[in-house]
Amino acid sequence: MKKYIILLIGLFVPIISFAQLETFDLSKYKLPKIYTRQLTFSGDLDGIFESDYKKPGEKMDNVNFRRLKGEGRLAYYQYQNNEKFQGSILVNLEGGTDHRWNSLPDTSSTFHSGTIYPNVYYYNRWYINKNWFIEANAILATRYRKTNDFKEYYGGLTVPLLVGKGRIEPVQDARQAVYILQDLKSSDLLAREPSEKEILEIASEISSLKNKRFLDHRLRRIYELKALDSLFVNMGLLSENNVVFYTHLTDNWGFTNGPVRWSGERFSAGIRTQILASEAWKDPVDFKDFLDQIYPVANEQILLNYELQRPVSLYWQNQLLLGTSHRI
Repeated sequence: MKKYIILLIGLFVPIISFAQLETFDLSKYKLPKIYTRQLTFSGDLDGIFESDYKKPGEKMDNVNFRRLKGEGRLAYYQYQNNEKFQGSILVNLEGGTDHRWNSLPDTSSTFHSGTIYPNVYYYNRWYINKNWFIEANAILATRYRKTNDFKEYYGGLTVPLLVGKGRIEPVQDARQAVYILQDLKSSDLLAREPSEKEILEIASEISSLKNKRFLDHRLRRIYELKALDSLFVNMGLLSENNVVFYTHLTDNWGFTNGPVRWSGERFSAGIRTQILASEAWKDPVDFKDFLDQIYPVANEQILLNYELQRPVSLYWQNQLLLGTSHRI
């Protein structure tokens, strides 16, 4: 009888192990302790210069058009996730300028405009225990725009104060770990099927690598690939470490890291306070001709929110968002 039992176990273990990779449950993944900060800057400058001609070598009444346009963005981002806290800060400063000069036979015109968008998004969720939390957020959105004959300003501050239960975390790194393993398996590079614990360990390493700071993107990529290579080797998962393994690793690392996937559910209730103000003038010189003006006004609302995020499989996601508010 014992021989039959041993034989049955031997038959079922490969089946269960095989299903582990193909049907891995993304909801089992929990993000490790993360604390990252990032400062980015981007911008562009475009110029257009045109002249119209009747025929080659002959101008058509000196019709000219010139345009100079530029945009810039400076952003600071901070993200933190641990057992007791989830939070992020995004300070975003965007601006642009646009200058145009038109020259016609009988007249000419110019247009100048400048726009700036300073915005702040501040989210904090403190967990009292495993499920219950207190949440305090602040969102500041502003806009300032000025042209030849127009000027406007808008500002809005939103402050929600909430209490709730539940937790939602990103799980796309676990999906990426499975994608890498699936490609290695398809090329017969896996020495054995990884266990659930090993898949979660690979996913945790992926999350940690993505949140390390580097000034040089090239050095960052070298460090990430070397770390993953060492992890697979130390786990004994590779049957052969060759260029095919490296190809699968680099391909998945660059192209299977999105979109963001979430897992969990969360219910919250509380009060949201909003303060809004805006002004617009037709004449930016003396600011006497008001087109529109809204003095600072405040309102408060009672909020009820429920969110459910469920990764059905590696490829499908279910999402449910419910919310209601009542102005007081």
